[in-house]
Amino acid sequence: MNQDDIWTADRFRDPNGRPIYYTRAGTPIDNGADVEAMLADRAGRRVAEDRLVGPDGVWCKVSTVFLVLDHSFSWDPDAPPLLFETMIFLDRDAPGVEDQAQWRYPTEAEAVAGHQKVVDDVVAAGFSRSS
Repeated sequence: MNQDDIWTADRFRDPNGRPIYYTRAGTPIDNGADVEAMLADRAGRRVAEDRLVGPDGVWCKVSTVFLVLDHSFSWDPDAPPLLFETMIFLDRDAPGVEDQAQWRYPTEAEAVAGHQKVVDDVVAAGFSRSS
């Protein structure tokens, strides 16, 4: 199969007709080359990243990224697409912090604010910023 053949019109919408792929600004994308370019740009999809150190040297990374693909998986045609995600990654268990916890947001501004709230919550659990 030719690479261009995988990007048929139905690959840009879910079964209910909602767009699947979006720009960072929330505009639907209907061009396979644009989708592939955004997915390949891993560094360009990063919104924020913080590394923290907790009790007994446990490390924590809080990462927020632009997903490109709508992760709302909603049947509601009026639900906003969830295009950004914050996750916590720990190297081992730590009290008060859940490894791989995740939050999703429709806009970059909400993602930035959500990222900072998660960092603040991790600091409140006894972690500090690493250098």
